[in-house]
Amino acid sequence: MWYEAYNITFEQNKYMSKLKRPSNSPLTTADWLVYRPYKLFQAYDNYYLKLAGEVFEYFNDPNNHFRGIWDRDALKKLSIVLTCHFEDFVNEIGLWRALREKYRELYGYALPFYDLENYDPEYLNPQDFAYLIWHHLEKTTEKIISPYAESIALAADFCYVFFEEHIDEAPVTDFYEQFLDIDEDIPFFELKKRLKWMALQNYLLGPAYIKDLRDRLEEEVEKDSFNKQWQGDTGILAYTLEDDYLFEKTASWGAMDTPQWLAALARCDDRLRPAIRTLNQKISGIFVYEGSDDEYYHYKLVNTNRVFKVRRDSIDLNTKKMKAGSEVGAFSIVNWCGTWWLSGAYTAWNVNAAQLERMRYKIANAPFYGWTEEQQQHLRSMADDLEQGFFEYFGDRLVLFENGKDAEIAFQAQQKWWNDKKSLDKQPSKSFDKFKKMQDKDDNKPSPLYDDKGQIAACYIPGGGVITSTAVPLIIELLQANTLSKEEARELFDLAFLKCEPYLINLLKTRYAFKNLRHPLVSDPDFMDKHLPFFLRYYSPEAFKPVKPFISLVLEG
Repeated sequence: MWYEAYNITFEQNKYMSKLKRPSNSPLTTADWLVYRPYKLFQAYDNYYLKLAGEVFEYFNDPNNHFRGIWDRDALKKLSIVLTCHFEDFVNEIGLWRALREKYRELYGYALPFYDLENYDPEYLNPQDFAYLIWHHLEKTTEKIISPYAESIALAADFCYVFFEEHIDEAPVTDFYEQFLDIDEDIPFFELKKRLKWMALQNYLLGPAYIKDLRDRLEEEVEKDSFNKQWQGDTGILAYTLEDDYLFEKTASWGAMDTPQWLAALARCDDRLRPAIRTLNQKISGIFVYEGSDDEYYHYKLVNTNRVFKVRRDSIDLNTKKMKAGSEVGAFSIVNWCGTWWLSGAYTAWNVNAAQLERMRYKIANAPFYGWTEEQQQHLRSMADDLEQGFFEYFGDRLVLFENGKDAEIAFQAQQKWWNDKKSLDKQPSKSFDKFKKMQDKDDNKPSPLYDDKGQIAACYIPGGGVITSTAVPLIIELLQANTLSKEEARELFDLAFLKCEPYLINLLKTRYAFKNLRHPLVSDPDFMDKHLPFFLRYYSPEAFKPVKPFISLVLEG
């Protein structure tokens, strides 16, 4: 039971619900509009903002153990997020519902950590508030927090009682019902507005994504190449980076990307959901202008030779000044219901034939979805063959080496063995020979494996390719230790979730006891074993994207 698990009595909850709350909200309209897909503040919003202000007063009370640990701004954001969750419930927007459905699909439960015996999926729950508080604070403040902290349990019960008191009076809106009504005729840039709300303007994904985007902007602006590449325009840079969150980046909430989230929430025909989900197959690269017609620009992706017809209403270009075959552009395209749209910033320059040829061979790894479907299947078959070769030669999927030099020598020997086995007397094509010469000329850097002096592990990811890890040997050593100090236990936790691919952790779990892998703040010895799949997605969501081959093709012509 929820209250038994945290030693909280119902009488205490009633007392908390009667805390004196000031009528003047300490929050501003700007605080609330951060998680709105619109800019005009209305009476509807004012009601929820006032509730958020009262929630903030609870968290800002020094007796409730949040103030002092987290600053005022963090507590204001938390109060907004919790109130948005209440709004989600009242208006049946579907964010929390989609999360619970994903968790049931992945783990078999609606929420991790908590006793769900009396959990009501059709109503407010203190467990929901507890999990939301824990997840939000961990991700936005980058602190390790126990999901069983008494302060979280008390705050969750306060929120449950407080918001339940306001269910009957809370205003509703049909805005989201209309906003999420999507059909195949919706203009692409209207669709992007929905994606932007889903990524950066709602209470679940928004807080961590906004923080991450700002951090990336600051890093890029500090680089010496910023002025040259972006002409000092942070707006263009932000617009370009934003597209990553709209289409490709995966969130700690179940490792879903934004199109997957939108597909789960959209009010649409089920036949359209796959088209929404595959918006994540964005293609970014350098394209050569090939001409245009009344509806489309024709662009060829430099290193695949695949021609894409891009909608002219994606961007207004002066084609009279554009010369086919000599103007190249760096941009991204997205397919919506069979039509390609340019998305994000567009940068163009002119090249001559020699520069174009060199550009084509210098870019070794083309975007996977930039190949035709037939070529994609060929790449997957090649990756399967290479996986077989790795396993046949090393006798295992996971191989340990004493140092980087040994690994380098072993890989070279395995490559020669594989080439002899597969190629026999076949001669490399002229295109491959030319590519290899340009690659050798450009690549004068020493191998990172060769420079490494510690133990190193190599593993072939099915469908992908070889990855190396200096963390795996340390993880194995710590897993096999009889006992660990507090510092060693924390090191193991950090290595497993912050320095290692989830695939490798799952592989290690089949070979070693995991009793030493413990959460730094949870004493239950079975806790990590029970929630390992959750934590792998929570800490490394990007690792759960569809696996694509780590290889490319070199085409003739």
